[in-house]
Amino acid sequence: RSGLAFFHIRRGDTVSVCDTALPRIHRYLMCSLRGEMITPISTKFGNMTLLLASDERDPCYRRAIQTIVEKGLGYNFVDLDEIIWTVLKGHIAKHAGDSRLWNNMYVYHLTRMVFSDPRIDLELTLRRAN
Repeated sequence: RSGLAFFHIRRGDTVSVCDTALPRIHRYLMCSLRGEMITPISTKFGNMTLLLASDERDPCYRRAIQTIVEKGLGYNFVDLDEIIWTVLKGHIAKHAGDSRLWNNMYVYHLTRMVFSDPRIDLELTLRRAN
């Protein structure tokens, strides 16, 4: 069995109120996906693939998350935003009138559509403290 996990990290407008620094993300993922749980994630979902969605634009940050997932956890990693931006770029090149779609909110909308797919087994979320 293979499992799919959707992980959204909101960074842009919340970075000052929500700690999404790499050390915290590392601890969070290790605890959530490899921690001492009643039913380990690997038993429940098998070979996990983590789908990352984020408004973070720094490719180094995104690659660091990939390293944590692949080398630290041994799971597969897909940068969902990167795929969506690439597909959008190709679509807009063919259909110039659709250039209004080239924005972060449209990409976020598409990632939420992926998340709503019933084949997604697990959602990881970091929330702001109120």
